[in-house]
Amino acid sequence: MAVVLKINPGFDASYPWREIGTATAGAVLPDPLDYYLAPAEKGGEPPGVWAGRGLEALGLTTGAVIERAVFEELFGEHMDPRTGERLGRAAQRFRTEADIFAELVGAEPHATGARLAELRAQARASVRHAVPFWDMTVSMSKSVSLLYGARLVAAEHSRRAGDHAKAQRYDRDAGTVWAAIMKGNQAALDFLQREAGMTRTGYHRGSKAETRAELGKWEHARNWVIGSFRQHTSRAGDPQMHIHNLVLNKVQTERDGKWRKLDSRHLYRFQGAAAIAAAVTERELTQNLGVYWLPRADGNGREIAGITQAQMDAFSSRRQTITEQARRAAAEFEARTGRAPDARQMYRIQKDIAYRTRQAKPGKPLDLPGKVADWETTAREGDIGELTAINDAVDQAAERERARDRAREHEHDEQRAAVLTVARAIGWEHARRYGRAPDAAEAASIQRWAWFLTVNGTRSPAADSARLVEGWEAARRADANAERDIRRETARGQARLQAQQAQARSAQQEQARGYGDPAQLAELAAEQAAYLMAEAISLTQTRIPAWTKADLMRYIQNAMPRGINLPEDTTLEDLAAQAVTAAGQNVVLLSAPQWPVPPPSLLREGESTFLPHGAEKYATKAQLSLEDQLLTQAQEQAAPRLDSDTAARLLGADRAKLETRLRPEPTTAAALSEITGSGLRMDQAVAAYHLLTSARRAEVMVGPAGDRQDPDRRGDGPHVASRRDGPGGRADHELQRPQRPAPRGSGTRRHPRRVQHG
Repeated sequence: MAVVLKINPGFDASYPWREIGTATAGAVLPDPLDYYLAPAEKGGEPPGVWAGRGLEALGLTTGAVIERAVFEELFGEHMDPRTGERLGRAAQRFRTEADIFAELVGAEPHATGARLAELRAQARASVRHAVPFWDMTVSMSKSVSLLYGARLVAAEHSRRAGDHAKAQRYDRDAGTVWAAIMKGNQAALDFLQREAGMTRTGYHRGSKAETRAELGKWEHARNWVIGSFRQHTSRAGDPQMHIHNLVLNKVQTERDGKWRKLDSRHLYRFQGAAAIAAAVTERELTQNLGVYWLPRADGNGREIAGITQAQMDAFSSRRQTITEQARRAAAEFEARTGRAPDARQMYRIQKDIAYRTRQAKPGKPLDLPGKVADWETTAREGDIGELTAINDAVDQAAERERARDRAREHEHDEQRAAVLTVARAIGWEHARRYGRAPDAAEAASIQRWAWFLTVNGTRSPAADSARLVEGWEAARRADANAERDIRRETARGQARLQAQQAQARSAQQEQARGYGDPAQLAELAAEQAAYLMAEAISLTQTRIPAWTKADLMRYIQNAMPRGINLPEDTTLEDLAAQAVTAAGQNVVLLSAPQWPVPPPSLLREGESTFLPHGAEKYATKAQLSLEDQLLTQAQEQAAPRLDSDTAARLLGADRAKLETRLRPEPTTAAALSEITGSGLRMDQAVAAYHLLTSARRAEVMVGPAGDRQDPDRRGDGPHVASRRDGPGGRADHELQRPQRPAPRGSGTRRHPRRVQHG
């Protein structure tokens, strides 16, 4: 995607000046197109400016330069800059690392040195911090940053050559890039304030509270106080345009005006605001600089045509460092555990490396002309050509791609005419043969068949009308048989189903590549929007089993066709709302409506105040059908198993005793500590016995989590076996044990581990 949004808690109010090199002097120029000159003339990255809908309440002005003293008091201590009074309650005070460590050591007075090191790491991980503000960083893709850098280099070369008019034009282009970025950033902030601006009032139970009935409410808190700090470079000095939007973690509740904390769950739920920033930035750059957008090879959004992957890689030194270290860490993990890290573990590895390798911006102010010279040197040493060549390459690539679009559009016009001719011939013959015109479903099927003939065969198939009708009817029968076969084979894996769906949509996606007049901004047409929404739903469902509209927005932007931009009167929110309600998309709302309907006093713009905003989950009918098939097959009594006597013998336990323990009856402490002949405790042997003798294709065992790496510290395993009927009459076996309480205040919890096998 052309834009990435990262949301992280912020703790140090001096961060903009201490870590990212923000200038302490200077003012923002009145013309946004000249903004990029500020760091070059004043030194340092540009000063921060105030933004957000809540500035007026604190006597601050949108666009005004941020004074460090005011910012640090407000964002560090939550003090009102007008009165010096605290906004809302004081920040929570949590136990220190030393206190937690002392309590852990007190519980294990004979701990070895190695164990003490583990306890210290546990104490460090258990420390909680108050979050005075949130850092929402909007970062551009490398092609956008290189476009900006190439314009600056060309301007400098023109000045050296004495062509000041040309230098000024390139300067203005560089300013235009910044203006497009700022417009996209503002669109994302507007969306986040409107959708994610929520606070919690009343009593909430904490973790995963929104999944249960609550007394607490979620209320609107959309008037944020934001400090925006624009940046030109990455920490490695590469061109990397990004904006740190620091959001005060105190906001006025709209109902009563009290200052409360933002609900962080809503912030992360709507992190897809990056897609909005990308859509606006891409449209602005196309409209003002004529760039053309091509899909990335990895499917994650688009990059500017004419800028090569080698050029982007040459100026992504920090990313290359993180990737290389993460690859080595993954190899070490696999050597130690016998398996590769999964996606979540890989994300944590990369995040840890990013934090450990991050360095502060240089202490001296940013010298933008000097950086431009460094970038030229990097380009020459990397053998990727001169940076100035990017300007012509981008212009030429845009012209070349639009010429291809014109040729493709002309070809599609011819194909559409052929489709209409064939469809009419089939419709007339159908009416003559059956005495009636095709109904709506038949007409749509006829048009699809005509499209197939004209694309995969000749322009005008040389066949009479009777043969065309017979071919269409045969195709309908084949489609019905194929659909039945797909349903029958669904349980063999969603990948196969998705591959078939993708193949069936390929012609439709190619049809959606028509762009209209290339002299104008190519915008998404209604027909293309339907195909785009279908593709985005498929992408979303592939990656997320149950998703929200905010999730869908991200993949709509990722699936945007080459060269196409969203019209200004159409938003990703509009497309996502249409996609989940359109009859042809087969999307199902999974979240049950609240019943009974709350009175108006308990509604939040039509929503219940007891439900979080934007948390409704969706899935496709195909996904639900697949899950039903998997559940049905998992319960089939057809799995290979051991007979009861053999299993008991191998476990070194009495069969009758094992089967007795499977019943949901109280178990004594002595029974829990009993050791079987195999070395397992009785509760562990009971779990193994049940799994080994079950005829179901899949079983679920629930037990406490343990340390897989250290056998001496693994969870003790389940103690009590019980049988209960689950959803749909399915028998779920839950094996539990009495929980050993963690030390008070340690911040640690024991979570159940779910194991599935077949």
